[in-house]
Amino acid sequence: MRSATPVLVIALFLAASLIGGAAAEVTFTEVPVEELHTSGLYCNMALSEDGSEAGIFWGFHVYRWNPETGLMLLADNTQTSSTASINVSGDGSTFIATIKDSMDFTDPAIWRLGEGWTHLGGIDGEPPLGTEYGTASALNGDGTMATGLGWARNDEGWLRATPFLWTEGEGMIGLPKADNNHQARGNDLSDDGQIVVGWNENDFGSWRPCRWINEIGPDFFLGEETLGVVDAISGNGVFYALAVNGAAHRYSDEDGLSPIGIYGWPYNRVYGVSNDGTVIGYDGQGALIWTEEGGLRTVADVLTEAGCTDHQGWTLFWAVDISSDGSTIIGAGTKPNGWAGVWIAQFPSPASAPDPRPLPTCRLACSPNPFSRRATVAYSLDKPASVRLAVYDLDGRMLTTLTDGKRSPGNYSVTWNGITDDGHRAASGTYFIRLITPRATATHKIQLLR
Repeated sequence: MRSATPVLVIALFLAASLIGGAAAEVTFTEVPVEELHTSGLYCNMALSEDGSEAGIFWGFHVYRWNPETGLMLLADNTQTSSTASINVSGDGSTFIATIKDSMDFTDPAIWRLGEGWTHLGGIDGEPPLGTEYGTASALNGDGTMATGLGWARNDEGWLRATPFLWTEGEGMIGLPKADNNHQARGNDLSDDGQIVVGWNENDFGSWRPCRWINEIGPDFFLGEETLGVVDAISGNGVFYALAVNGAAHRYSDEDGLSPIGIYGWPYNRVYGVSNDGTVIGYDGQGALIWTEEGGLRTVADVLTEAGCTDHQGWTLFWAVDISSDGSTIIGAGTKPNGWAGVWIAQFPSPASAPDPRPLPTCRLACSPNPFSRRATVAYSLDKPASVRLAVYDLDGRMLTTLTDGKRSPGNYSVTWNGITDDGHRAASGTYFIRLITPRATATHKIQLLR
């Protein structure tokens, strides 16, 4: 049955140790979704950048919620699939989910106010695998780009799971994989759409954390032997929430891996990370929040220490997303009557604070240009970064990698002798040297004369 309980707002005070400074008012809000039994509960949630819009997959229904207009049904259980996918663009204008079309095929679809659902189809027009073209994962900041899982053919003609990147102008394309026979998925992307994070399996089917930068990858930034998956990326593209070898971590190129203290993935995991690096997730203790200053704590403990007495009888067992500005957390729990429900905790927004990690810059130059025997490629970094420096032809095919790894700030140079990775001499013509870091890129055109 659908809950008749109105939205309940409980005034609380958040401990200063969590957000810094003086204690400030927060709210704990029940979203009036249908009451469900906690056994076998299948749900998912997502928040816009400032937490003012929420997307909720609940009981095989897709909802939009905001405090002004309340709950709006976007798709019922005759339209949705079992993937429980839902995401919201950073600006709150666009929602994405996996929805059935008029032929009962499921594919990623976007919803906008006044437009309804628009189906995105599959990668490169491929037919569905069974009844599925793919599944949705995430949207970028303005809702013009999306990622998820689609299906593309390997060299033998079999459909294999492939990460997709959808753009409003160009439609859906498959992102490259380490091997065409591998399976992979895009789980999230940065607000500017430059970075997609997810996993790419190894030859034995085990997942490995990776990213794609400007459609190039996969980049196994922790090494090709490391097992795990990146679940989320902060809107500014700086922080990742991920599982590595069965344990939850936060990652940035500057800080490397920071253990969270959650173990036993996939049953215990991190699900979201804000622009300031705050991570949320869950394990047997319930809904969790981790900060560098305060470490790992349950959301319930944070609220209780701030003056709440058991949150009107709620048991908060999942924290599913955190807004990019860190002001809002959404999750699920058991209500005082024993049924499962959705909750939202809202904190004073730190959005007015400056971005703690300004964007890096990189510079690239090649000489001589044109060249006939070898060219020197010089590049510089103003911040530590994972770097890939590679040569591409006019069709965008990568011919050789000149540098691949972490570098400190400074000036560097390498040479290219016109030889490709497969040992062939590149023909006379125009090529592109591209320097890629997670938050900056540079491209230089170079001419080879034989």
